[in-house]
Amino acid sequence: MPNNLYDIWNSISDSNGQKEAIQKPREPQNNYLREVDRLPIDQRVEHGYYKELFWRYYTSHALWLSLMLICEDIPNSIAGIILPLQIKDVPISLYDPENVYKIGDALVGWLGQSRSFYTLFSSAPSFEHPSDFRILPLHEIEENTPKEGTPEDPTLIVIQRKTTLTLSLSVVDVIRRLLEPLYNEVPDWRLYLGQGMRDLLDPVSDFNSGTILPDTILTGLAERVIHMGGQTDDGQYRWRFCCILVPNNTQLPLHQRSLVVRAKSKGAPYEYKIGTTIVTPDRAIISISLRAFQGSRIIYRHMVTPEDLSIANRDKEEPIRSAIAIPVGGEDGMPVAVIYVVSAESDAFSQGDQRLLRLVGRMVEELLRTYEVRIRVKEQFTSLIKNPSIVDPSFEAFASENDFISDVEALLCTIEEKEVEQITELEKKYTTKEALSFIAIDIDNLSNLTNKYGDRLMKNLSRVVGLKLQNKVRTLFTNSNDCKLYHIYADRFFLLLNGISL
Repeated sequence: MPNNLYDIWNSISDSNGQKEAIQKPREPQNNYLREVDRLPIDQRVEHGYYKELFWRYYTSHALWLSLMLICEDIPNSIAGIILPLQIKDVPISLYDPENVYKIGDALVGWLGQSRSFYTLFSSAPSFEHPSDFRILPLHEIEENTPKEGTPEDPTLIVIQRKTTLTLSLSVVDVIRRLLEPLYNEVPDWRLYLGQGMRDLLDPVSDFNSGTILPDTILTGLAERVIHMGGQTDDGQYRWRFCCILVPNNTQLPLHQRSLVVRAKSKGAPYEYKIGTTIVTPDRAIISISLRAFQGSRIIYRHMVTPEDLSIANRDKEEPIRSAIAIPVGGEDGMPVAVIYVVSAESDAFSQGDQRLLRLVGRMVEELLRTYEVRIRVKEQFTSLIKNPSIVDPSFEAFASENDFISDVEALLCTIEEKEVEQITELEKKYTTKEALSFIAIDIDNLSNLTNKYGDRLMKNLSRVVGLKLQNKVRTLFTNSNDCKLYHIYADRFFLLLNGISL
């Protein structure tokens, strides 16, 4: 085999007027080292957070959301999405899974049958068994048949050959806009997903700690919103600025929560400060961001008038002709944030724009909920080390089922150690001091009450019942060693009476 095989092929290969180049194998991974990999630890951490984290997050989530939209009607199916980075028009011959490796560098999103998701950078994507898959363009599709017309970008969809796919134009449009930054805003993907060492970053922002530091992912999402809004004929962005607002105190009732600016795009008013600027519900006419938050609906002012008092800081946001507030979350529970976008044009937010903003909202929601879980997990380490058997402190005032078993075993050992009675003495009547009694207590109709009022309320009810029982026992029995209350599980309590007859 000649050493210049790749050059020979690339010089003679021509299909549909385009070269289908075979990519030369790249250097092995262990030979690929970026300059940032040699930085001191503190500089490397800072570089990873501010320079790499956002694009890794956005890439994986944009590809994942795109595939979830594509596969919504085909559950339990394996699917993928491929973004060629070196060619803008994909020849028909590359729709053959046998030839897809010829597209060269590509971003790949892969959705497993369990809905696990994988983000890859590949210099020559291929399949172990190409005949198992079908490749289609990102285009309006009716039962695996693309409609007439040329796809607007080179994105490829991979589905199992046995799968039937239908895509509407509205779904294609929102996916294309969601993926557009991946084509246009990153010059070299090897910096983020290529070969070589890659640090694992687990970001978290504790907004309840009073931090005023900007969150790099939320800020990046606010910037992407402005970019995805498109430009006017004179090159200006159609949408002027974007802010992401988060509740300042989630312990308050929904209608009493204020919203704090936690991220903003570059065009936002200078007066808007991260972690400081607050929109409160104290005004007679609350802002559209609070209306969206409390009502879990998009609030859209297609033409802002000077008389509209629901624009909280109109003087700072000029020029403003339309504005929209998108609640984040709230589909099956409480909203967690609001995306607020302003435009200098009237009627600046179409139905397609609103679909796009809702998808960005899904990214924001997952990020905030991930932060919330990570913050919760790192709390109360002291109690974990001190008393590992107690997980929920709500019932730490009561002895547990483990304590009950230990105490009963101790009592049984005491009985066993006593001298064996003569058979003739077994008919002797025991005194009250020799008695051992148990009482089991539960709450009537707890299941029905739980279905009606919820788990949290019923847990609190069980705790209150237990405290009342414990106080009653202490009142009736002066010697605490003679009587002990145990919380077994849920609403079930055991009462041990030593030396007390029923």
